Amino acid sequence: MTATLYRWPDHGRVDRSVPKERLYAEAGVSAKLKQQFVDDVQRIRWAYKIGVESVRLAPVEPFDEFQVFEVDLKGADLTDGVLKAIDMAIPSPIIFELTRPTGEIQVVAARKELGVRGPRLSSYFRSNWQSNGVGRRDLPPALNLPGLYEAILTSLLAVTGRPGEGLSEAIERMARVTQLEREIGTLTRRLRTEPQLNRKIELRRELKAKQATLEELK
Repeated sequence: MTATLYRWPDHGRVDRSVPKERLYAEAGVSAKLKQQFVDDVQRIRWAYKIGVESVRLAPVEPFDEFQVFEVDLKGADLTDGVLKAIDMAIPSPIIFELTRPTGEIQVVAARKELGVRGPRLSSYFRSNWQSNGVGRRDLPPALNLPGLYEAILTSLLAVTGRPGEGLSEAIERMARVTQLEREIGTLTRRLRTEPQLNRKIELRRELKAKQATLEELK
């Protein structure tokens, strides 16, 4: 999967620093998670607000905007736990752009569904790391704001889209892919250390079946 860097609309530019202390208070993070913020995050900026005024697309209640947050890292990566804390502190959906000290950028997002009991998040989807010098592309076509948000999330999935498949179905398929990859890894390790020939044959047969299913899902 290649990285997906979009050209965000100038009309949506906010460029406002987000204090870590505000996020701690809003999300109620633990002392351990606060330390991860300190160790891994250099700066958080609310970069863009993507709504009716910035992209001229209609909202669909309760979805009327999403945000783009730029997170400058101190190291090479950022855990899902830190991203989730930021997501839970901000009411609307967020697309994250993480930047390493080397200048490489990764786009990360979880599907956020808004509800009366608070937001529900899927697992996080990540692009490859990409040089900041690589050109950005136009936003994907969409009929409304939720459609634009879902198109951006779909571009982060490590599976090829299928005709007529919605984002929910694609995310479920992605979860099955992740589970299968774990199982294939476990089988591969067991096959490497299994001393009995007949058991090796059974493991190899099981491994090939799972690999075939994985290719079909992708």
